[in-house]
Amino acid sequence: MMSRVLCLFIAGSGMCNAGRILHHFRHNLWRPETSVVIVGYQGDGTLGRRLVEGAKTVSIFGEKIAVKARIHMLGGLSAHAGQTDLLRWLTRLQFHGQK
Repeated sequence: MMSRVLCLFIAGSGMCNAGRILHHFRHNLWRPETSVVIVGYQGDGTLGRRLVEGAKTVSIFGEKIAVKARIHMLGGLSAHAGQTDLLRWLTRLQFHGQK
């Protein structure tokens, strides 16, 4: 049985085209309980843009992945926030079912 643990991934790849975020997406985009928050500009043709625009499937490492996750676009944040600013923002979030 797989345990359900609340996870938060913060990816440095601005358009979601490279790095570990691809592995996280590959293993989680198909899950309806997953929420993805895209912060900042996503360039034309990038994975991030396709997700924001409502793609039903995406290709990651040559594998077709169904997008069942909820995709949210959060504007108004700087892509240049430092660790202190990010942690301050994170501590104000409330997660359903979490205390």
